[in-house]
Amino acid sequence: MKRKVTKHKELDRVSSYAMGLLGEAETADFEKHLATGCAVCLRELNAVNNTLGLLHLAGPIAALPALCARAGSRYSVRFMRHTCS
Repeated sequence: MKRKVTKHKELDRVSSYAMGLLGEAETADFEKHLATGCAVCLRELNAVNNTLGLLHLAGPIAALPALCARAGSRYSVRFMRHTCS
């Protein structure tokens, strides 16, 4: 018998949340979800934060202006310690 694999619907927002790319309402909604103690999302958020914490070791990132252009000025790209303007 095959096991059905279901995807956790909130998992898609973990990386965007960690990078500060969600809007205010979506951030608040996701934080409410995290407050429920969801082990899947908390584990993934920890992994993403650990990875983002290592990015400074890679040196300057030439694609930052392009990322800001895509993200728009209302988002803070926290993991790069830069605010798009």
